[in-house]
Amino acid sequence: MDDLIADFVAECRDMLEALGGEIVAWEAQPDDRSRLDSIFRFVHTVKGNCGFFEFPRLEALATPPRMRWPTFVPAVARPTAPSSARCSR
Repeated sequence: MDDLIADFVAECRDMLEALGGEIVAWEAQPDDRSRLDSIFRFVHTVKGNCGFFEFPRLEALATPPRMRWPTFVPAVARPTAPSSARCSR
């Protein structure tokens, strides 16, 4: 199990580095649905893995951005400074 947790932590670090760039790129090109999908996949993966590993505090951090997803999807939402800040908390 320790190996799985170590892999999870390493993967999260890599994805967090990429996520910062994805958010900035989405702000620059808000019509790029693939960027928005990439951001969602990261948050969804972290939330799911936190549930699997029973990390409730970390899962709680991933839940708000995951639950806001429907507000972004309808017609490829436009990023705003407040929405980007909320997602990156």
